[in-house]
Amino acid sequence: MRQAVVGWVVAAALGATASARAETAREAAEAALAASSEAQAPREIAEARRALLRARGAREAGDAKAGERLEAVARMWALTARDVAEAKRAEDALTEAQQKTAEARDKAARERALLEERVAERARAKLDLERAEAEAKAQKAAPKPVAKPKKRGKRP
Repeated sequence: MRQAVVGWVVAAALGATASARAETAREAAEAALAASSEAQAPREIAEARRALLRARGAREAGDAKAGERLEAVARMWALTARDVAEAKRAEDALTEAQQKTAEARDKAARERALLEERVAERARAKLDLERAEAEAKAQKAAPKPVAKPKKRGKRP
């Protein structure tokens, strides 16, 4: 479709005899139409085509001034289409960046929670180790009970 737009615009440009100023306006309109996508700015592209068609008709009818003005109108519509397409691309890029930012924020929150969990586990393990060491030390320091000699019965 884009090639058809460019081809149509080029054919319109080649078919019309115009002044240098009109050529510049037409070239700008062609470039803007080629740069913009019909899916992104269909109304603006349709208006640019319509104005170029009217400009061609005016020139064929012998009204060069009207043709020049209509080509300027087509140029403005084409530039508007380009700007709309650029704005939509920028919005898409912004949306993508916002999604990536949200994903990064969520990942950071998950990682932070995991880190906090690991720190808590480490603290619990440290406390358990300290308790076990204290118990071992207490058992070592406690006096061992002395074994009483067994009473032996009388021997005959």
